[in-house]
Amino acid sequence: MKYRADIDGLRAIAVLSVVLFHAGLDVLSGGYIGVDIFFVISGFLIARILHEEIKENKFSILNFYERRFKRIFPALFFMLLMTTMASLFILMPIDFKNYAQSLAAVALFSSNILFWKESNYFGGASEEKPLLHTWSLSVEEQYYLIFPVALFFLARYYPRYIRQVLAACLVLSFAWSAYSTKIYTDAAFYFPFTRIWEFLIGAMLAFGIAPKIKSSILNSALAMIGLSLIIYSLFFFTPYTSFPGVAALLPCLGTGLIIYSGGQGRTPVSALLSLKPVVFVGLVSYSFYLWHWPLVVLPKYFAVSALMRDIQPAEMIFLMSAAFALAVLSWRFIEKPFRYSPLWSSRKILFPVVAVASVSMISLGAFGHITDGFPQRLPADIARIAKAGRDVNPLQHCESKTVEEIRKGRVCEFGDLTVSEPSFALIGDSFADALAPGVDEAAKKAGRKGVFIFKGGCFTLAGVLNACADLRDAGLEYINKNKSIKSVIIANRWTAVANGDRFGSYTEKWYIQDSYSKEYSREENMRVFERTLPKTLLALSDKKDIYIIAYIPEQLLNIPRALALTNLYETGRDVRISRSVFDERQKGVRQVLDAQKNIHIIDVGNILCDQTHCRVADGDKILYADDNHLSATGAKYLSPLLTPVFSLSR
Repeated sequence: MKYRADIDGLRAIAVLSVVLFHAGLDVLSGGYIGVDIFFVISGFLIARILHEEIKENKFSILNFYERRFKRIFPALFFMLLMTTMASLFILMPIDFKNYAQSLAAVALFSSNILFWKESNYFGGASEEKPLLHTWSLSVEEQYYLIFPVALFFLARYYPRYIRQVLAACLVLSFAWSAYSTKIYTDAAFYFPFTRIWEFLIGAMLAFGIAPKIKSSILNSALAMIGLSLIIYSLFFFTPYTSFPGVAALLPCLGTGLIIYSGGQGRTPVSALLSLKPVVFVGLVSYSFYLWHWPLVVLPKYFAVSALMRDIQPAEMIFLMSAAFALAVLSWRFIEKPFRYSPLWSSRKILFPVVAVASVSMISLGAFGHITDGFPQRLPADIARIAKAGRDVNPLQHCESKTVEEIRKGRVCEFGDLTVSEPSFALIGDSFADALAPGVDEAAKKAGRKGVFIFKGGCFTLAGVLNACADLRDAGLEYINKNKSIKSVIIANRWTAVANGDRFGSYTEKWYIQDSYSKEYSREENMRVFERTLPKTLLALSDKKDIYIIAYIPEQLLNIPRALALTNLYETGRDVRISRSVFDERQKGVRQVLDAQKNIHIIDVGNILCDQTHCRVADGDKILYADDNHLSATGAKYLSPLLTPVFSLSR
């Protein structure tokens, strides 16, 4: 197959886009589309090779996977090995367990499924996953489990319809992507079915679906249009762009146009992409892509939690330079030897080596999972601190209750279960979940039984329009109808409502609306809060006492992780949030709560905060499970605050 330098130049654009985006270059807000450029390129190159082999009756499934193994596995497994070794020194057990699971998933080329279940690609939590970038490799390999076999079948039995079938699959995949991006955004981002059309754009070009162009001016114009589409996507797309869906057409069509025009003849764009420095970046792009993300995540993980600061721009430049240097070394001493050395031309050697390497990574992943993150590698006191990250409410399974179950009265009960009827209810979001062990302990001491209804991210505010409105309303209706329930405890992340964002180790906009809203903004959040809290109180019977748990200090850092790392590496940093930051975060909440009548406020901040800081531990007791949520120990630490709920009765 004739070598095309301009395609390596396209690879350079793709990898630099992703690297600069992940490095935090805000101006390149759509840098993530580099992956889509890779998909189109891959679809073109692989389909062109297979097309030629099928025409010459030389196609072999074993030959195909032999090439894939040589191309993908060596550099990937070396990166995995080095990243695992570094993670053993940096990641705390709860995070290493998550890493180990992703390690096994990468070896099985299913990491895209794992990350879909765990987090949004653009969410702050994704920045703590050293192998997140491997989702695209999994999508690619899942595609290549199907495409060569399907193509061989079509070529043998229906050769006249290859282009029509590919076109139909492209249209169906794109339609599904456009639909599911609106409904199932995370699944659409990670799943192969919504990405197949991107590979097929390249495949269709390889099969010559587009006519040849004789006009060099028109050909150059198409190349410029293609480059413009990519540049527009890079600078004007953001993490908030609905993606992939229809938006992904721009970078994918842009890539397709550049590949197509470059195959018709030399253009100014292909000349630019064929410059030697650009081509060299493209040649090492695979290894560069592999190395850059671990060198973003692991240093940032350590700097934030152990040094109480983010990575500085100069440090990020150094890290990305190091990633490029590692990429060059990997390309020279791992990629090229494995692809071209006679030693690996024998399948009797290659396939067993790949199998052993895969099993080794899967075994390492299983070991990390089974040992719960391998805490034995840490001193006992550090492991004890880090373990607080797992000190959570044992009733978290109650979140799975459906609207139908709640309406039928099949809700979670806690407190003194020997009592026949519940006398109180705890309702709210994940903050209610975190507080439940403390409520449970206080209720048991008072001989009271209660019901527990919660959903993470679901504010107990009547009239707020969101995906869990039905569940919230079902919970309020159930409490109203149950006459034995005399006290209602409401716990929410009130600061997110008042300020419109998540605070802590990562930040996100959390804008809400009700039927009166005209916009999404922080100011509108406050207006919605002021309108819907009184409506919530009115929705509850006036025969019930209402207690609102509020002013829970949010911390800037994941507390178990930060305490463990600062103690392990003796950095001497104070991980607590200051009183001034706490007061600023709670200002809007106080304004709204102070305006309410006939409610009881349970003030957590009054216990946890002094004049300078808000405590995160008391002796050996670690009071937080992460940056915002109290640990089960922390909730029990506050259980005396709940005494008024159970000492008063009508």
